[in-house]
Amino acid sequence: AARQSGDQAWLEGARQSLKLAQGAYEAHIRAGFVPGSLAAATSHPGAEAGSVPGSVGASATHLGAESDVAVKEAGVVAFNQLRIEVQAMRQDVGDVMDRLAVLGNLTQTVQYQAMHPDHQTQRSRESQFHFKSALIKYYEAGYCKSARHFVRADDPEQATYIQCAVTGWKLKRNKCIAGHVLPHASAHLAHAFGLSPEGINDVRNGLLCCEHVEELMHPPLRICFLYDILHDNWKFTVLDGQLLVTKIRETNKRFGQCNGKTLKLPDGKSPWKRLLWIHAEQAITAALSAELLSDKKWEEERGRIQSLLTLVFTQRDSDAAVRKWRDGHVHVSSGSEHPN
Repeated sequence: AARQSGDQAWLEGARQSLKLAQGAYEAHIRAGFVPGSLAAATSHPGAEAGSVPGSVGASATHLGAESDVAVKEAGVVAFNQLRIEVQAMRQDVGDVMDRLAVLGNLTQTVQYQAMHPDHQTQRSRESQFHFKSALIKYYEAGYCKSARHFVRADDPEQATYIQCAVTGWKLKRNKCIAGHVLPHASAHLAHAFGLSPEGINDVRNGLLCCEHVEELMHPPLRICFLYDILHDNWKFTVLDGQLLVTKIRETNKRFGQCNGKTLKLPDGKSPWKRLLWIHAEQAITAALSAELLSDKKWEEERGRIQSLLTLVFTQRDSDAAVRKWRDGHVHVSSGSEHPN
């Protein structure tokens, strides 16, 4: 996205310079600075055919030579001016690219720190209860048990069983965890991800999972959730091959049985994409560093997620700042801005 912005700025500046150069050339033509042979032929059509007196022909040739010199001199000036302008534009574009690279590095650092908090926060039982109840309501995951059957609970606070989004199992309320995608301990960084500090407890920053799965959502990050763009849903993904044969506590399923399966979520309801993408990018990076993944496709998957994150955060957070800086230094028109 940064490279595209730089290219657009350079292209727009080049177009403006070429327009100026073309205008200067047309001005030369209007002033009579045209090639000598053409000037002679135009002013004295018979000169080349020998139908005009020698003195007149010589004069025409002399005037034509002067015109050639004038055109060449004007061309050199225009070319040098254009070269100076293009060099200035390239320098400005380079400065923009450098600034965006710094912003990108800072973003990567913040994302790492957010997913790897160096401390844990203590939440009150009341706060945890309300967050879990809000998730139960949003994801329609609350149940009560009647005889041998589960009945959906109308009141989330009265639900005694909760459906795990990964396994689909209905677990006792205290065995299903209301997990944060962006950790609660990273509330002080929430603004970097489009959330207020209070937004850390927004329902779209949470998932209801069995305790075993929720533990693995945190460092060393051995699982993630990948977006299936064709079906607009999320796939549970195991990044540590040793987990595939491991039984998931409180269920009769193994991680391998859930690997690649769609999360059990109501249509149109899921955590924010940008948060799950950040979690996935950090998890894949950690797994690659630990040499748990060797297939080249994971490098490609991480690159794809990074591109999506760059698009999301560049458009949302950086466009205004970059546009303000670029308008003051590169002088591009507003017509080159991205419409979205």
